Amino acid sequence: MQSDTHTPLADRHLLLAVDSTDASARAVLYVADFLGGLDGFRATVLEVIVEPPEDFFPTPTERAQWIEVHRRDADARVRKFAEILAQAGFPGSKVSTEVLVTHDHSVSECIRDAVERLCACTVVIGRRDMSRKEEFLFGSTSSALVRDARNCAVWVVE
Repeated sequence: MQSDTHTPLADRHLLLAVDSTDASARAVLYVADFLGGLDGFRATVLEVIVEPPEDFFPTPTERAQWIEVHRRDADARVRKFAEILAQAGFPGSKVSTEVLVTHDHSVSECIRDAVERLCACTVVIGRRDMSRKEEFLFGSTSSALVRDARNCAVWVVE
């Protein structure tokens, strides 16, 4: 016997991992263009700030100032990206922002933790132009996510 009541599916949760690069802006614009105005999606715009080692700063005050400046810039950036999504048709109630500061985790680890915590089904990240040498020396967040992400899709936007 089939029920007449219809249980709506939960929204699919996208995690947009951003930073100050043009690659991040392209990723946000891609999602806005591709999914904006469609029902069934929610998005979190996340930026991870990697704090330099403590001995990088001459004083604790300078460390706190560095974090504050970078957090303020990141907050403005994620709000701007959230506004782009809202203008594309994502309901404001379904777009959130988050800024994390870490000193003991990689960016990709923080993103993977956020995916799990938020129950996101898809991570969206922009791909930076890096030479193989640069990628070897500094690592690639998008490569690490593609390699290590579990239970979610990873969209790497060129």
